[in-house]
Amino acid sequence: MSQTQNQASLIEFMRTYIETASTSYLSDLEHTPKEMLAESQDAPKKSEIDFMTDCTEENLEVAHILRGEQFSVPCYEGAKVPHHTVEEYSQLSADLLASTNDLLSAIEAAGDQGLSNVVTAPDGETLPAFRLATRAANHMKYHDLYTGVQRPR
Repeated sequence: MSQTQNQASLIEFMRTYIETASTSYLSDLEHTPKEMLAESQDAPKKSEIDFMTDCTEENLEVAHILRGEQFSVPCYEGAKVPHHTVEEYSQLSADLLASTNDLLSAIEAAGDQGLSNVVTAPDGETLPAFRLATRAANHMKYHDLYTGVQRPR
């Protein structure tokens, strides 16, 4: 197998991995009673609906980094609001999907070489671009694990 075929496989893997994480998370959110999404067991903790904005923010940050763009944090308007309501669910869901698509576009634009390049994550860690993009998918997967699950009090 040629090097180009291997790199194309990496791009396809990244696309599938991120799409699967986003699709699963959005599906589980959709099937969770909306009142449960707004619940927070402890006042200072975030509710499930607020985690949607965290994932949207990370997807957008990673997309900016992959494109080599400067950005301010937070770059997603929804992340500037500490707590969200169930009435915002449709917009937050659409924003999460749009941020996933933006991340996928940035991966495609980065191409073979760009995914192998070393980038700096928002926390200062230097790592290959494909690993940073995987981190965004893992963030959605992490929150998906807890979506609809009653947490211990």
